Amino acid sequence: MNRKFWLRLLISLVGAAAVASLIWFAAPFVVVRDAHPLEEPAPRIAAIAILLALIAGAGVYRLYRRRKGAERIARGMSVDDSDAPVLAERMKEALAVLRGRGGRASYLYDLPWYVLIGPPGSGKTTALVNSGLQFPLAGGVTPGAVKGVGGTRYCDWWFTEDAVLIDTAGRYTTQDSDAKADQKSWLAFLDLLKRNRPRQPINGVLVAISLEDLLTLSPKEIAAHAAAIKARLVELHQRLKVDFPVYALFTKADLVIGFMEFFGNLDEAARRQVWGATFQTMDKSKSTVGEAPDEFQALVEPLPQLARDRLEAEKDAASRVLAFGFPAQMAALQAPVTGFLNAIFDPAHYKIKAALRGFYFTSGTQEGTPIDQLLGALARGFGAEAVGRPAYSGQGKSFFLTDLIKKVVIGEAGWVSTRRGNRLLKMAAFATLLIATPLAIGAWWVSYAKNLDRISQSEEAAQKYAAMSRGLGQSDVVSDRDLSKVLPALHALRFLPGGYGDGQTEAATGGLGLNQSARLRSAAETAYGVGLERMLRPRLVYRLEEQLDASANDPAALFDALKVYLMLGGLETVDQQLLINWMERDWSENLYPGPRNSEGRKELEQHLVAMLDLETGHGSFVQLNGPLVEKAQAALARENVADRALKILAARAKASLRPDWTASKAGGAGALVIFDPSIDGVTVPYFLTKSGFEGFLKALPGVIEEMARDRWVLGAAGEQPEISAQYDHLRENLADAYAKAFIDAWRTAIERLKIRPLTVERPSYPLLTAASSVTSPFSRLLESISDETTLSESQPAAAAVEPASVNPEDGPIVGASGQTPAQIIDGALAPYHRLVEGDPGQRPIDQILSQLNEIRANLSRLATNGAPADELADRITSGVEKLRADAAKLPEPFAAMMDDTGAGILREITDSNVARTVSKLREQVTFTCQEKIGTRYPFAKNADRDVDLDDFARVFGPKGLIDQFVSSYILASADTSGPQWKWREGSALASQLTPTALADFELAADIKAAFFGSDPAGPRFSFTVTPPPVKDARMEIDATVINGGAGPTTVQWPGSTENHRTLLALRPAGGRAPILVQSGVWSIYRMLDAARLNSDATVATFSLAGRELTYRFNATPATPGAALKPLNITQLRNFHCPGGA
Repeated sequence: MNRKFWLRLLISLVGAAAVASLIWFAAPFVVVRDAHPLEEPAPRIAAIAILLALIAGAGVYRLYRRRKGAERIARGMSVDDSDAPVLAERMKEALAVLRGRGGRASYLYDLPWYVLIGPPGSGKTTALVNSGLQFPLAGGVTPGAVKGVGGTRYCDWWFTEDAVLIDTAGRYTTQDSDAKADQKSWLAFLDLLKRNRPRQPINGVLVAISLEDLLTLSPKEIAAHAAAIKARLVELHQRLKVDFPVYALFTKADLVIGFMEFFGNLDEAARRQVWGATFQTMDKSKSTVGEAPDEFQALVEPLPQLARDRLEAEKDAASRVLAFGFPAQMAALQAPVTGFLNAIFDPAHYKIKAALRGFYFTSGTQEGTPIDQLLGALARGFGAEAVGRPAYSGQGKSFFLTDLIKKVVIGEAGWVSTRRGNRLLKMAAFATLLIATPLAIGAWWVSYAKNLDRISQSEEAAQKYAAMSRGLGQSDVVSDRDLSKVLPALHALRFLPGGYGDGQTEAATGGLGLNQSARLRSAAETAYGVGLERMLRPRLVYRLEEQLDASANDPAALFDALKVYLMLGGLETVDQQLLINWMERDWSENLYPGPRNSEGRKELEQHLVAMLDLETGHGSFVQLNGPLVEKAQAALARENVADRALKILAARAKASLRPDWTASKAGGAGALVIFDPSIDGVTVPYFLTKSGFEGFLKALPGVIEEMARDRWVLGAAGEQPEISAQYDHLRENLADAYAKAFIDAWRTAIERLKIRPLTVERPSYPLLTAASSVTSPFSRLLESISDETTLSESQPAAAAVEPASVNPEDGPIVGASGQTPAQIIDGALAPYHRLVEGDPGQRPIDQILSQLNEIRANLSRLATNGAPADELADRITSGVEKLRADAAKLPEPFAAMMDDTGAGILREITDSNVARTVSKLREQVTFTCQEKIGTRYPFAKNADRDVDLDDFARVFGPKGLIDQFVSSYILASADTSGPQWKWREGSALASQLTPTALADFELAADIKAAFFGSDPAGPRFSFTVTPPPVKDARMEIDATVINGGAGPTTVQWPGSTENHRTLLALRPAGGRAPILVQSGVWSIYRMLDAARLNSDATVATFSLAGRELTYRFNATPATPGAALKPLNITQLRNFHCPGGA
């Protein structure tokens, strides 16, 4: 084992000791997932043992690989060759000797390998034999090469103590008769080298060319040698894929004339030196052939100076001449030497990376005739023969070989570049190590500083918490539910450095084996857990006790609160989600509602979750209120178990967010048109729909099991016989409870349906049209109700998939009556189902809607005067009566809806009749009355024109306009039997006439009675006039004269004269008599208007010429007992022509 082996072993042992020390002293600080796995000695010893075993194993594996690689190379070198069995046997024997001499099985693997390239006779063998290398196979005699076999046929092997050299002499010019087979074997051997010596298959190439050939051969022959050498280099590079150095050896330098005379006196040490140029570059792939001329010039420049020294020492004249000419002889070699090198290595022609490492001149032995380049060239120029020195005898010394081979070539065995992939990997490894080492040191320092800072932060945070929490968690009794005052302290505990809420990662807090997060986290979480138990849990329990008191009359709320209370008190395993949900609901609805408290609620939830997650091991800091628990359990025992189970199922169905049934949606787009807007609020919970019923059947076994499981909440109260009986019969009781809830919900919803008045917006009646159409919301709503409440087909399917947890012996789910819930529900709501049973168009609801549609059509015709009004009205009335009779058979509220609709239609008919009556009043009475009566005297006091008596009779007389209208329309709506006419109760006509219309009709009847009696010929009455006792007074009424002082005089009105006139005069003592005169048939009325009348218009006082004359008038109505006195102008003038509102 050489020095290199022991040095490598020493380095490995030192490295292992360093790593073992690091493991022993630093490993206790390593943290893996908050644990210290190497804190105890035993794990560290085991880790060190594993490390040493790995190092030893790696060394053994390395030796094994090297040994196996050497064996594979040896096998490749000694493959049996049937063509040369003797040579093959010789190779095997040589390898056996080498293994014995080398002492290592990996001898061939460890030594550097070189390839020799050059033409035969170039002096390669002589150079190797005289290089000073030790040849183990020589056996004390002259060294010799071993002939190659198999893939190395035509190659000579030189095995030395320091290297293995392959002389490709035969392959230089020769191929086997089977060239392809020979090349394939050679390339396979090169592949073997590449596999087993992957980093450096070969360490270099020695190119040998004799100066004799270079000086004597033709340019063509020299070029052929250069091409052959280049081919071998290309072949090596393409196969091995490494950049190897090439050393150019120009052998037989002694044949340059003057060589021996110049160097012959050198001692052995001087002859061992190197004479040539090694290119000074660190770039292994750089092309250096361009530097050869300069290097050659630098090599020969010192020769003249050395020649002078040599001449002084040389005594022989002939030798002095030759020594003197040697520098010139060498200078003449520059062109052939550099030209030959360029032919091989010129980058313009050379397509692979085989770097020329240097060129050297050597002489292994002196043999042959020296060549005089100068005289030879001169002699040839003159056509003469050159005269040279006698030939050497072959006995001599080696020049410039030993150090060249040992120190330069073998000394630079590592100059060859490794394979690119290995080289890059090695560079990357060194670069990573170079970068990682300071980074690791810096990271450890940063980790240490961060951990130190983290510990300081923890201590500071603990001090702050202690200051803010004084008095909060030290009392044994908590008597408030104010969570807001403990939030700051809990927040501080939660976010202690490294604690429960600290989100910093190990890297952020200083890892790399120094991390103290686990210890900090443990302490912080313990403190946080204790704080939650002392400050949060007691207040939650206090709040639950409040809720238990407040929910005494609400069993559902009481049960949940008690369940959470017992869990929170540690009496039962905590259902974490149930507890969190309950607290969140209480906070958002009661304690801390609204958006402004949302952040506080979120923080409370975080603390609650943490409290449930952290188990401090210190036990609970609260004690439950036993009497309160017993009171709550007793209250819960009073609630029927089936009712509580039903509420649970209903709440879960609601939480599923499945849509409820809504009447407005079920009735279609027209539902909001014909139904009252309140239909939007008519809903049935999803739980009580057909889908909800199916879900109820599936959930029933589970809820029964849950109720039994939660029975513990009731405590001893849940074990009472009556409660036990409820649990035993929970299945049937729950079925009955669901059926009842289902029926009640649907009946309540249906009863809330209200219909709008359908007879609006005549003549199109859009609501009535929508209600009676083929797609009527009535039919769609009833169809939906029937679909959702016909359940008989649902239960068998649902029962078929009951879980195995339900006892199969229980059979179908039935109530106490023996009926299934579906049967109970179907029976209760059957009246609604029957309305939509049958074929379309023949169903009960279809027949009702058909009648309604026919009525709607007649109403539209009536409103548009499409047919005689009275006939249509009768037809509509008849249809409505039949509709109301058929609708009475419908279930409520649909019977009432149709009845109300019928009543509305009848009102519509009445309204139509009233409208026509008002229209006739205006057409037949009002317009004529206003034109002929209302604007004329005596009805208009200051009118110039008088009412014509014919017009008076036409309006007021028997069979006149007013009399006929009253007979036809008013008498049916008014009570005329009393002293004052009154509208009959509910009269539709009253609202459509002016408020005074009925009084006007009554006054018109009085006028008829007063003026006409039963005589339709015209107005006529008589009256008496009693004059004053003034002899000079005289009154003339038409042809009747009444003198003052006379008795009562009867007058007929109207008078018989054509020129109607009323005159009042006084006979004067002398001069012209004063007089009052009024003309026209109504002149008596005008005269009365000029007088001062008493209250009943029977006494009139006239003022004439300063004298007052009083006359008494007593009129006799045409109809005895008439309420109106014909001459009562005041009453007469109270009449106004009746009209519409």
